[in-house]
Amino acid sequence: MARPHRPHFTDAEVDLYAQDDSGIYRTTDAEAGTRLIAAFIDQATDSFGTIDPPPGLPDAKCLKRLDDPVVNDLAPDYQCYIHFGRYVAHIGSDQPQDLYQRAAAQYKLLANGH
Repeated sequence: MARPHRPHFTDAEVDLYAQDDSGIYRTTDAEAGTRLIAAFIDQATDSFGTIDPPPGLPDAKCLKRLDDPVVNDLAPDYQCYIHFGRYVAHIGSDQPQDLYQRAAAQYKLLANGH
């Protein structure tokens, strides 16, 4: 897929991505992955607040939608960002338990896919 044109994608040197209900992004290295997650979190601060990460994934960054009528109703209420090496995953769900299960499964796929 073509390189995305958002500034934070350029900064993290995202060269491949796939997106459906979740998203996977390949950055130039692990440090760039950390910057990409920070940009995603910063972009969401008006609409989302932080929540605890899933058990066993202390480095995950997770969010919960705030009660804000301006928020796009298509966005999931709960979201997590995880990364392994140069890969970043964005996982969303409308239920926190489902989010945590999806995040753990996605991390396992990333960690064992190398």
